[in-house]
Amino acid sequence: MNIELIKEEFNTRDAIEIIVQMVHLKIRHRENKINSNSTDEEIKSSEVKIIRLHKELFEFQKSINSKKGKLKIETIIKID
Repeated sequence: MNIELIKEEFNTRDAIEIIVQMVHLKIRHRENKINSNSTDEEIKSSEVKIIRLHKELFEFQKSINSKKGKLKIETIIKID
């Protein structure tokens, strides 16, 4: 099953806003999974994923700011 979430063109500012919001949602999800019942391994795994998401978001913002015109965003959620 596939869910086509986004498939359109955006100006740079809107594209950045959409991606930032999506990444922040994923970060919040990871943060919420850490609780008092989490093992050290689960906490470390979530922390590593959160750090990776922050780095990827930073690199994305750095590279996208120089782009002009419309940007095409396509996101498909594939569920197996």
